[in-house]
Formats: sequence, structure tokens, C-alpha cells
Amino acid sequence: MLLDRLPHQVGPFEQRRDVVGRRCGIHDLVNQVTASGRPLGPEEALTPEQALRAYTEGSAYAVHEEHLKGTLGRGRLADFAVLSDDLLAVDPATIRDITVIATAVSGRLVHDVR
Repeated sequence: MLLDRLPHQVGPFEQRRDVVGRRCGIHDLVNQVTASGRPLGPEEALTPEQALRAYTEGSAYAVHEEHLKGTLGRGRLADFAVLSDDLLAVDPATIRDITVIATAVSGRLVHDVR
């Protein structure tokens, strides 16, 4: 498996602020199916936790900014999303159905549906 040969799993690390796109990307990494529902390399599927880490810690590592972002902590950039459900606890097939309730960038609320 490719995953076994990588020191870090890395998700897309372009400067995207599109939380919906990231959530669907996590869905795709976990479920490994095409848009029509056909399996696409199911042996390469990640667990939801591995996919989340690829998009957070892995992406920060890929751009040598793991000291600033990728996880939440004191002195780090606070970019995060508040989701309607726990993507680590829901049925993996429903990850793309999770909605974004709020988004913060650098610790500042930039989106709130309330």
C-alpha cells in the first residue's frame, strides 16, 4: 500500500479556504469511489482520521509550516471549521453530507450560519 511508504500523508496544500471542497476531498480519500460510485483503488482508502490528518498536519508539513499550522495550539494560526457532525464518528459514506456551521481564519470568525 502506498500509505505504508510515506512518512506523512499529504492532502492538497494549495491556499484553499473552501471548507466544502476539503470535506468532499476527505470523503473521497476515505471512500475511494468515482462520481458514478465505481470503486477506485479501494486498497488505497484512508481511514477518516488519516484523511483528516493528511489535510491538516500533512498539508502544513508539505509546505514546511508545521510549526504554524496543521494543529491547534498556543502560538499557532487558528484556522478551523465547526461542522454539523463529527467526521470521525459518522458513517464514512455520509462525510460529504456534513455541513459547515462556522469557519475561523487566523482565529477570526469569517463564516457563521447562526
